[in-house]
Amino acid sequence: RRLSAGNIHRVLAKLDPAAVWAAFGLTLLTALVVLFTVYRAWDQWQLYRFNEENYPADYTYGFLQSRFPVRHAMDQETLQAVAQSYGVETVLALALADPLPLEHDGGCTTAYAQAAGAFMGRGAGAVSGSLVGGSEEALAPYLAAVEPQARASILAGASVLLYAPDLVQDAGGAYQPVGTVEAGGETLREAAFAPGDSLTLETDRGPVTLTVGAVLHDLSDLPFSRLPIRPYTIFCTEAVFESVLGEIAYGYVEVLGDPGAVSYQTDLALSRIATDLSFSNDRTTRQNWRQQLLLQWILALVLGLSCLVLVSILRCGLEASRSRQQAETRALLWRLGADGLRLGRAEAAGALRRTALAALLAALVLLGWETWEEAASLRAMANYASFREELWPRALQNLRHNTHWGFLLLLLAAFLGASAVRSAWRAAAMDRLPPASPSAQK
Repeated sequence: RRLSAGNIHRVLAKLDPAAVWAAFGLTLLTALVVLFTVYRAWDQWQLYRFNEENYPADYTYGFLQSRFPVRHAMDQETLQAVAQSYGVETVLALALADPLPLEHDGGCTTAYAQAAGAFMGRGAGAVSGSLVGGSEEALAPYLAAVEPQARASILAGASVLLYAPDLVQDAGGAYQPVGTVEAGGETLREAAFAPGDSLTLETDRGPVTLTVGAVLHDLSDLPFSRLPIRPYTIFCTEAVFESVLGEIAYGYVEVLGDPGAVSYQTDLALSRIATDLSFSNDRTTRQNWRQQLLLQWILALVLGLSCLVLVSILRCGLEASRSRQQAETRALLWRLGADGLRLGRAEAAGALRRTALAALLAALVLLGWETWEEAASLRAMANYASFREELWPRALQNLRHNTHWGFLLLLLAAFLGASAVRSAWRAAAMDRLPPASPSAQK
């Protein structure tokens, strides 16, 4: 049968199947090393970047973003001990209160109130507000989006700042505050409140009426560690907080200092301070993430270069051992009417097919490995027994949310592009080869 553009690659595969499988194996090895090392390094970089952006404080006590009742707090004496610790420059403290029944003269937006009540676990439609009091420095990030006139009124204690975050549907259909999940469905907004309205909080000391100075719906630009996720959060000064509740206790404290000047003694001094609030050293956490990231990139570089050298040596060895068979195959194909250009194009097309199949198989292996790791992290959870039957569906759902699909596709495209350039170079080199000699043809 005469050769054509459609069957020449099949002829090449049938004449030397061992060489085809060897080339596919080497390409698969390269794809696996590249995808695993580079993708995992990128994943480590994203994790490091997330912690760098969302947990910027050197030391943190408590959790502002929690939606659960305030069970632990820090008194003023302990706060002063923290401020006087060795190496500490600034202490930002916010007093937190448990949710209190809240009333508004004009009522609340029904759908929002129901979703907010369900999120807080207080029953659908049960409206409650949480007071957060702080100094001017501590309230500054929350007042940054407020008009100067309203900001001055809030800092003077004449009014308060109401934070009613937009509620967005997550992948499971439940409503979450904006900034905590990616918007996947409907968005709800509290539209009944406006500056100048009156809020009434039911406290143990009786009802207290507060004036709204400003309303905010989105604080997702703040670090996650300082993001309040409770709907109907009321920011006020420490004086207003103490006048409403009769006492003040700090549920969230940030200790800020120069990271270059912080020493081990500072860590030791702060960790010895007795407080009900949990203590987390984000400075050492960031150092650990930075070291892990550096090791991951070094591993990617070393393994990538080692794989490139190894595959190049194996390819040269295979081509050297098959040089006589290649000459005989080329001579036969020239006798059947294949010139150098057609032969080079056929070999390039075959190489691209093998590369695409190897890259796809390597990507599937990578995703399978990531799914296994997601399942392992789920098994490590304390409440694993409660969802044992749903382990793999949950692992696949986490894989879908946590995989960097854009970067994976970009990585595959770059791998295929590099292979295409290499194949085009080999095809051009094949076209420059002289025709087979008569002795070789015989």
